[in-house]
Amino acid sequence: MSIVTDYTNNEAILSFTSETAFTLPSYNTRNPITVKNLSTPALTLTAFGSELIDGAATYVLTGLSSAKLVKGEAGWVVVEGSDSNYTVVAQGVGTVYSLTDTAAKIDLGTTDPVIVPAQKGTYLVMAQAQVTYTGATVAAETASFKVRRTNNTAADASAVVVIDLPVATTLTHTYGIVQIPPFIYTTTATDDSLEIFANVSAALGAGTIDIAAPGTKITAVRLY
Repeated sequence: MSIVTDYTNNEAILSFTSETAFTLPSYNTRNPITVKNLSTPALTLTAFGSELIDGAATYVLTGLSSAKLVKGEAGWVVVEGSDSNYTVVAQGVGTVYSLTDTAAKIDLGTTDPVIVPAQKGTYLVMAQAQVTYTGATVAAETASFKVRRTNNTAADASAVVVIDLPVATTLTHTYGIVQIPPFIYTTTATDDSLEIFANVSAALGAGTIDIAAPGTKITAVRLY
């Protein structure tokens, strides 16, 4: 880390080339601090003591980004930065999840398609699920998919996508990838949990409609 004082703008500039974590000093002046993450790994800033950064105990700067902070009443406030490329991805890993006739989160056992954006802001969220038949007998059932926030006042975050399941008798087959149309998600929290939910409209005559891990994931890209 290096520290440079910009006397023209009356601010300190902290540049990081390899660190992944740093605790900000207890800083009583109103002069700003600019933090530059010059490396690829994310840099997690932690507030000193009971102070906060933008209302949270930590603030994450992705690789090759920067942020200007000023001291407010309760701690640091991020007033500008180049961290619009902050991205959170959860790629499913594990065993298949069998849909029921009740909407529930997709549980793959090892890594579920769940993301928790650690920064306030506006995001573009993209989600998809890989659907398979396992000995499935389908008459007229449908399957539904959505992204839902499961904490901080739980609510659906996306539209519900409904697909018609092709009629089949004890069929084992890969249906394909179902995509939830990308949508804008804005949050003032740093711990919203976004998860993919799915269900079938009714119990099948036999077998199951499953969600497979390889093609199941959720991504959020911070726009601003």
